[in-house]
Amino acid sequence: MRKLGAALGLALVVTAFAAAASQPAGEVKGVSTERSFVASMVGAPKASPLAGQALEDETVRIGKLLRCPVCQGSTVADSPSETAVNMKNEVRDLVAQGFDEDQVLQYFELSYGEFVRLEPKSHGIGWMVWGLPALGLVGGALAIGWSLRKMQAAPAGVTVAVPETVPEVIPLPDDAELADYVRQVRRTVGLSEDGRG
Repeated sequence: MRKLGAALGLALVVTAFAAAASQPAGEVKGVSTERSFVASMVGAPKASPLAGQALEDETVRIGKLLRCPVCQGSTVADSPSETAVNMKNEVRDLVAQGFDEDQVLQYFELSYGEFVRLEPKSHGIGWMVWGLPALGLVGGALAIGWSLRKMQAAPAGVTVAVPETVPEVIPLPDDAELADYVRQVRRTVGLSEDGRG
């Protein structure tokens, strides 16, 4: 009895493999395995399937939103690396199946992490990328305005004493060495040794 059960089980497995081998590659009962896998991650396709030039244009547009994981700062659309080419082909396949931009980006984000997006999301931790520069600009403008207002406002009651007349001759210091230095400076700036022009 056990031998019969084992033979029957083996026959079922062989029949299942034969049925799968007779199906076109990537399809089970007419549904793309990849499509059902992606749909399990991001939901059913929300857009209409594209073909021809519209498909190529949408592939390039979405590819420019994705960062190549092996290149420094290159997009999937622009990078010649094998990984980027494979990712671009995958984008093309997903768009051809009817997945929209958000679903494609979400699929790659689930596979590679949020780093794969060239433009971070504007919620969660990504708000800092969008919000901190704006806060920095506002804070800098306020600091400059405050500094300018502070410089323009002279404190009340403070006066600067300006002599009404400037002496014509400025006497030399009593120290002989210092007096020599003062004479050298006066000659350098074009004054006479006694300080007159």
